[in-house]
Amino acid sequence: MKHVHINELALKGGPVPVFARLQRQTPWAALNYWVLAPGGSFRGLAATGMPCEQGYIFMDGPVALTLGEQKIKSGTGPGCIVEPTGRTHELRNLTERFVHVLRVRVVVDMDVETHQRLRNQFFKNLGVETDATQGVQFKVGTFDAQVLKWRDAIHGGCGQIATRHVLSPEDFYSDW
Repeated sequence: MKHVHINELALKGGPVPVFARLQRQTPWAALNYWVLAPGGSFRGLAATGMPCEQGYIFMDGPVALTLGEQKIKSGTGPGCIVEPTGRTHELRNLTERFVHVLRVRVVVDMDVETHQRLRNQFFKNLGVETDATQGVQFKVGTFDAQVLKWRDAIHGGCGQIATRHVLSPEDFYSDW
């Protein structure tokens, strides 16, 4: 597989696919990169035809994700926000700097009817109506270098590597 360098991606006009010609073997429905201008916003549209989770990995911050009346802000530096319902939302850059964004949309491995049933149960457990957006549990993580764990390199490498789990598999409906 060819490495993709950020400067190879066309950044004009919004998100562009990172692996445009790659036939996926994974349930990732989208992997896009773009630069969000200072104070700028991006409107993420609801997934169509398949149940998906969607999220953003961003370098710099803070950013805010708004879904209906609910708004979640990130930390001040690099991090991620996952929106588990696949609904239309807005991502806004709250800084005076450009923020590099990687958008991920992952197909939930279930049919639309099952996904809708689980989503309705999710909202019911939160005490909200199924067509409401209040109470959606965004998953937020920060990439704080202070909590990295150093260990010997893995997979035959040399030296050391710093790692940290920001989110766990239990945080997702999908295989993300």
